Amino acid sequence: MDIEYIPQYPTHSSFVLDFAIIDKKIAIEVDGKKWHSSKKAIRRDRFKDYQLKREGWRVIRIKEGEISKDFLIRRIFE
Repeated sequence: MDIEYIPQYPTHSSFVLDFAIIDKKIAIEVDGKKWHSSKKAIRRDRFKDYQLKREGWRVIRIKEGEISKDFLIRRIFE
């Protein structure tokens, strides 16, 4: 299954998405433990999700240990 995506996609609100599926307006964020586990990072990610949802994006957050093609396809088509 071919899914077109753009890595490091800049949004209108100046956020950069890890991956974007433009035609479905899906933002995919991959959360590595090093950069996304502190309280400050969690607050920042929640704010980013809130802003993206206000812009009409569906946000999918994936922990680095969960990454697989099957996992992504299931989450995209939920």
